[in-house]
Amino acid sequence: MRVFLDTNILVDLFDNTRERFRDAALVFEGAKEGFLDVCISSQSITDCAYIARKKPYKVFRSAIKRVLPFVDVIPITKEHLTKATKSDCPDLEDAALIACAEDALCDVILTSNVGHFKPYTSLIVHSPEEFVRIIKS
Repeated sequence: MRVFLDTNILVDLFDNTRERFRDAALVFEGAKEGFLDVCISSQSITDCAYIARKKPYKVFRSAIKRVLPFVDVIPITKEHLTKATKSDCPDLEDAALIACAEDALCDVILTSNVGHFKPYTSLIVHSPEEFVRIIKS
């Protein structure tokens, strides 16, 4: 199963004090074990770096190094941005991530903001909690 992660899932993974850390970590365990094909956008990495700027950079860099071997990094292209500007989605970042996930032939988008994605894509959209429940059953 090819799964695209919204930026907020990466933020959860990189901060073990966050409420959804455990679910994000379980998704990455699935990637490490090879039963999930996990995709992220290149923009999500740089957004996470900005969000994590209050923490030492070497801590963030170490976390990225642990994650990168197990994910496909999909660049957001001009075509994705063009599609995003034509979308009814009111959030350009979310629309660009949807375009990126669709172009990468993902099956599912994981996000903590299901309502920001679900009305604007034909892909399955789950919260991390929902997804973990599904893959565990």
